[in-house]
Amino acid sequence: MKIGIGQINTKLGDIPYNQKKIEEVIQQIGKDVEVIVFPEMSITGYPLNDMIDDESLVKEQKEVIYTIRDLVMQTNAELKVILGCIDYNDAEKLPSGEMKKYNAAAVIGKDIQMYHKRLLPNYDVFFEQRYFAPGKE
Repeated sequence: MKIGIGQINTKLGDIPYNQKKIEEVIQQIGKDVEVIVFPEMSITGYPLNDMIDDESLVKEQKEVIYTIRDLVMQTNAELKVILGCIDYNDAEKLPSGEMKKYNAAAVIGKDIQMYHKRLLPNYDVFFEQRYFAPGKE
């Protein structure tokens, strides 16, 4: 199995810029590998801190996943892309009424599967327990 590493320099909160960088990598190496792995939170940049409370930003970055799926299918029907993102479900709310968010990995191919990070760091510059719910699986 050939694996490509999509090590990109993201700009915090700049979704169009980060999307462009992701798409460039897929176009450059997507025909030559079976899997491309991108960093954690690669659509939004990391760490977002309080920017994560902007629901429009969270929704915008999730829409990018569907655009990337279309590109993946155009590039190589057998390609899988693993991409760090924020996942949410409109039906899940916190007691405060805010959207419940997960630090996730989207596995993008013919379909999209989400895996939620279970162990959330809470030290140094990482306050993931403040911003994300832990995954269950």
